Amino acid sequence: MKHIIPVVAACIFQRHPMLPHRTRLLLHIRDESRDPELLEKWEFPGGMMEYGETPEDALCREIREELGIVIQVNRLLYAQTNIYESGEHYLVLFYECQTDCEHAPKGCNWIVPQRIREFDCLPGAYEVVDRLSNEAG
Repeated sequence: MKHIIPVVAACIFQRHPMLPHRTRLLLHIRDESRDPELLEKWEFPGGMMEYGETPEDALCREIREELGIVIQVNRLLYAQTNIYESGEHYLVLFYECQTDCEHAPKGCNWIVPQRIREFDCLPGAYEVVDRLSNEAG
C-alpha cells in the first residue's frame, strides 16, 4: 500500500486597494516534476510538507524558497486527493493567502480569477476558483 504525500498550495490573492472587486490570483507554471504529465501545467505555487511542519508553515517556507515572496496564510479553502500515472498519491491542501508583492515572480502570472480556464492547470485549480466564486455569490 502506498502512502499519501501531503502537499500545500497557495491561492495567493491580491486585492486592489481602491477597487476591491478587482482581484488578481497568482499562478505558477510547473517546470520540474517527478511526473512528466505535470510538466508545463499551471498551478497554485506550493510544495510538499516536511516532517513536523504545520501546513501553514510549510506553505510559507515553500513560497519563500520558490518565489522569494512573503505570504499571509488566511484559511483552508479546499482539499483534494490526486493519483497520477506514476502512482504517486497526493493530498493537496489549498489555502487562501495574500501578499503585498505586486510583481509576478519568475515563472508566475497574475491573472483575473474568471480567466483561469484559459490556462492548462493541474487538478484542483478550477474547483478552488469555482468555490470562491460561489462564496462571493
